Amino acid sequence: MTVFKIISLLVLFSISCGYAFTIDSFSYLDGPPKCGWVWYNSGNRLPGDFVTSLEKNDEGTIYIGTWQGLVIKKKNQWYVMDCTDGLSDNKVTSLKYVKKKKSLYIGTISLRDHGGLNVLSGNTIEVINVSNGLPSNDIISLEYDEKNDILFAGTWGKGLGMLKDGKWEIKNMQNGLLSNNIMSLAVDKFSRTWMGTKFDVGFSIYENNEWKDYNEHNSGLINNAVLDIEFSENEVWFGTWGGLDQIVFGEKLDDFKKWIHFQTWSLENLKGRYNSKAYKLPSNFVRKIYYDRKTKSIWFGTNEGLAFYNFKDTWIVFTTTSKIVSKFDNKKSEWRIDVYPYVGLKSNQIFDILVVDDTIIVATDKGAGFLDFYNQEKLESGNNENPKK
Repeated sequence: MTVFKIISLLVLFSISCGYAFTIDSFSYLDGPPKCGWVWYNSGNRLPGDFVTSLEKNDEGTIYIGTWQGLVIKKKNQWYVMDCTDGLSDNKVTSLKYVKKKKSLYIGTISLRDHGGLNVLSGNTIEVINVSNGLPSNDIISLEYDEKNDILFAGTWGKGLGMLKDGKWEIKNMQNGLLSNNIMSLAVDKFSRTWMGTKFDVGFSIYENNEWKDYNEHNSGLINNAVLDIEFSENEVWFGTWGGLDQIVFGEKLDDFKKWIHFQTWSLENLKGRYNSKAYKLPSNFVRKIYYDRKTKSIWFGTNEGLAFYNFKDTWIVFTTTSKIVSKFDNKKSEWRIDVYPYVGLKSNQIFDILVVDDTIIVATDKGAGFLDFYNQEKLESGNNENPKK
């Protein structure tokens, strides 16, 4: 498989609710609010434009994974790490900071003899690859179960690696795993690990050393291509190829029948539709979900823009050309939708999302965007300096 095909696949993978409503107001407005976005790319700070992943540590350091290496932002200082510094490959696909180990796990991908898993501890990089027990050097998802001290490494094409007590266990379709392509991994508050897969197979849950499989046929999932899984206070969210799903979960897994499905339509077709909350997403291809526990709000990254929901009465959608604000009037049971001309995002392709303090950060194929969303305070301005180590 060519490098172009792998990149294309990574870019690619990136119904109604209970009550009816009407749209009270649907307007296109002039005079948009101030943009506020600050962008970093190959022209200022980053070694390249294609940003794949974001992470932070407990001291506020921000890690930015790109197709040309890892960027480390410590307050106002920026550093770039690549193969010359010990990374096994410059194509970073996933990041996971493990507080217990004070280490950053860096997933990379390669078609040659590189790729694999990198562990950054202080200034030291340890490389783990197939010779150390990994199922593949093409890592596309990472997660860590703190309670059980298990590191999960999802690969493209070779299944899942589980590191416990210094030993790797490989799970794949040959020994009972649902898929060999592990798109997403997430651990809930009950220390269950959830795994999303591509195409038509759904998701799995790891509990008591067993994997249980679910799909749109046996659980009501909206689409079997599960690109991301995230947890809010009492809900689990699924970003899929065909829309967004939400379901309440607890210590005991239920039968997965009480789903809330979110889908979208073009703005011109919104009036008169009776599908609660459905139009708040810019696209049905939901690649990334991020729950901000500090503000109890949630973000959704798609292939056509970014969405915010406050769990109350407001959705906001950001695209390259507009900002769409939807507010629900509980007294009238009506939605008001205002569309502003708004040059905010540089790309609608959202690959990852991170909130640091009051700033939302997005990873796109045209750089990393920073927006002081919650305070609207002025951000540190970008400059034209090239990245320096």
